Amino acid sequence: MIHASPTQALVERHGPQLLLGFVLLHLAVWTVIPWLGHWTVPVDNYEQLSWVQHVDWGYAKHPPFPTWALAFAELLLPHGVPLTYALGAVCTGFMLWTAWRLGDELLSRNHALMAVLLICGITYYTSHVRYFNHNTLLMVAHAGATLCVWRCANGSRNGWWLLLGLLWGVGMLSKYQMALSIGCNVCFLALLARDPRHHGEVRSWFKGVLVASVVCGFMLVPHAIWLVHNDFTTFGYASHSMAANQGFLQRLLNILEFIGHHFGRVLPMLIIAVALLWLGRKQQLGFVVSEPVDATDGRQRDAALLLQIHAFAPFVLMVLLTLMGGVALQIHWGTAYLWLTGLWFMSTDSGRKLARLPIPWLFAGLLLVQALTLIQYARR
Repeated sequence: MIHASPTQALVERHGPQLLLGFVLLHLAVWTVIPWLGHWTVPVDNYEQLSWVQHVDWGYAKHPPFPTWALAFAELLLPHGVPLTYALGAVCTGFMLWTAWRLGDELLSRNHALMAVLLICGITYYTSHVRYFNHNTLLMVAHAGATLCVWRCANGSRNGWWLLLGLLWGVGMLSKYQMALSIGCNVCFLALLARDPRHHGEVRSWFKGVLVASVVCGFMLVPHAIWLVHNDFTTFGYASHSMAANQGFLQRLLNILEFIGHHFGRVLPMLIIAVALLWLGRKQQLGFVVSEPVDATDGRQRDAALLLQIHAFAPFVLMVLLTLMGGVALQIHWGTAYLWLTGLWFMSTDSGRKLARLPIPWLFAGLLLVQALTLIQYARR
């Protein structure tokens, strides 16, 4: 056991404030530098700038909510690429805030801080911060719905069920892939309902899900009418992947490519975690900065279940769609879900060991990885 250094004590005392400053810097770097460096503007950003000139209940490729969000932002700020970059940063910032709230409620404040830092090492949330498209709004909806369903399951006010329904609607109006997130929410509640501890809450959960479903359905009515009047054009676009009808070997190769790509996305986060765990073991550090998580506690079991389902079930379902239905997996389909792997990691034994190490180490490791990642993308 060693005593905390002055730097460690400072971080422990002002952790949330320092984390907020780091996140704001992170978002600024990954939006301003690509703009000043004249990096290639994502095609989806240009697409949104084109669609926003005629706000509608739907578009040829996707539902309308991202375009609505851009139209609202243009009431306050000038039309142009910088605005799309800023909105992409806002979406990523909301996801990081949600990760902080979930980590604080499910694990501990220190675990939450480290989880957010680890997520900032996933390349979807570095080089892609400036992206503003349907995947980034889906990420917002998935993150918000994950927090809401946790609050709903833990007896929070009925307003959380209404908010859950609103987020389901926002997600579906952003990308139909939100159906996977809704499935995760319902699956989580269904599995909790099997636990004797929650038998008395099942009826209220059932009513809550009905309320959320009605709110979501009401929000989708205008878009559904638009679909009917426009020959379900968005379904036609989605069907290119859904009706790919790949052969068995193609399916396996598609799955391997998909999994390999997302492993590469989280690799910087894993490198940081493994390096710090190795360094802590080598230095034989025993500094404890948070209470250990009791794996036998019912609330902690619920928390672990929430993270496991919402982090991995979407990927499992997508792989099954390819394996059994021949669906052509698209690389960007994991954007909305991969951030939860950082929270999940902090809930594991390795994550709890990481939480016992001095936090400045993680800041330093992340800054190094961020710098290397920035140099790599700047050279392209």
